[in-house]
Amino acid sequence: MKLEKSFVFKKLKTDLEEKYGEKKAASIFRYANAQLKKLESSEPDADKTSRSYVFPAVAIYRAIEHYFPGKALEITRNYGTETGLRMKKVFRRMTALPGVPTLMWKNMDRISGKLSSGYDCKNVTVTEHLCSMDVVSCPLYEKAKELGTPEAVQMICCMDKEYMNGFRGIDYTRTKSVAEGDDCCDYRLRDSRDKKMTGAEKLMAKKGTIKAELDRQTPRSDALWQKATARLNEIQDKYGALPKGLQPHTDRIFPAAAIYLTIKDELGEKTAFSVIENAAITGCAGIARKLEKLMKVPGMSSLFVSMWDPMTKKIFGPGNGFKNVFYPKKKGEYRMDIVSCPYWRYMTDLGCPELTKIFCDNDERVYGNLPGLKFERTGTLGKGAKRCDFYLRKVQTKD
Repeated sequence: MKLEKSFVFKKLKTDLEEKYGEKKAASIFRYANAQLKKLESSEPDADKTSRSYVFPAVAIYRAIEHYFPGKALEITRNYGTETGLRMKKVFRRMTALPGVPTLMWKNMDRISGKLSSGYDCKNVTVTEHLCSMDVVSCPLYEKAKELGTPEAVQMICCMDKEYMNGFRGIDYTRTKSVAEGDDCCDYRLRDSRDKKMTGAEKLMAKKGTIKAELDRQTPRSDALWQKATARLNEIQDKYGALPKGLQPHTDRIFPAAAIYLTIKDELGEKTAFSVIENAAITGCAGIARKLEKLMKVPGMSSLFVSMWDPMTKKIFGPGNGFKNVFYPKKKGEYRMDIVSCPYWRYMTDLGCPELTKIFCDNDERVYGNLPGLKFERTGTLGKGAKRCDFYLRKVQTKD
C-alpha cells in the first residue's frame, strides 16, 4: 500500500505541501513509504489493523521526525484531529437516515462487542440507553510500542476523539487515552434521544453563553463540551451534597471550572481564559443594560441601595459559604466586606484560582455604570487582596 492512496492518511501530503512546500512534502512521503514497505516486509502475517493503521502511522511519524526532529508528535496529532473532524461529517451524514440511531442502539451489545474485540476491557456496561467501557490495553498502542514508536498512535487517538461525535443518536465522551499515558481509554456513549439528563448535563445546558463563545473560538467545541460535562460530573461527585444556600454559587463555580480546565488541557490557558471571560462580559452586559433602564425609574436608585442589605445577607451571607464584615447602615449608601469567599476557595481547590478574577470583575461589569449610583472597590480576594470590599452609594446625576 502507498500512503498517497490511503483514505485515512493521503491528505497529510497536501497539508505538508501547504506548510513546507511540495519538494519537502514529497521527500517526507518517500521516506514514509520506504518505512512502511520495510514494516510490511518484516511482518508479512501482521493483522489487518496493524497493516492499515499502525504501520502507516509509525512510518509517517518516523519520516516527519527524520526531517523535523521534535515536531512529529505535534504535526501528527494536529492531522489526526483534522481528519477526525472530516470523518465526523461523513458519519453525521451516514446516520442521518430515519431509524438508524434506533437500529444502532437496538444492536449496541453486538456493535460494542465487535469494536472491542482484541482489546482488554473492564467495567463494560451496555443498557438500553448507555454503553460504557474502560479499555486498559490497546492493540494499536501495544504494536506501536513493540515497533519502538508508541507516540505514533496518538494520531489515531485524536481521530477517534473527533469522529465518534459524528454518530447521530449518540452522545460520546472520552477523557482518557492509554496512548497518552492514562490508565485506560474511557468510552462513554449515551443515547441522546433519552431525555433523562444527569445533574451535570442540566447545569451545562444553562451555560449557553459560554457554549456560544466556545463555538466561536474552535470547531472542536462539541467534543470539548462533552468532556467538560464529564469533568463536571466528577467534580460534583468529589464534593457530594452541599448546603442549600451554597448550591446557587457552586452551580456557577463548578461548570465554569470544568469548562475552563477542559479547554486549558486541550487548547491552552490563554484560550480557556478568554472563552470564560468573553462569555462573562457578554452575559453581564445584558444584565447591566436591564439595570440601567430600571435605575432611570424615579426613586429606583434609593430603593436599590436599601435592598442591598437584605439581598447580600440572603445571597452572599454566612449561609451561602461567605464570611462577611457588615458595616452600620447609612442613608443612601451600603458597605460590606467579604473576607472568605467560596469562589476563591473552590477555584483554588480545583486548581484554577486565576478564574476567580473573572467573577470578581463581574460585579464591576454589572454595577459599575448604573445611573445615579457609584460602585467602589479597592480589591478582591481573587486578585490577591485580603478582602472584597463592596461600597455602593447614591450620586447626583447630570441632567
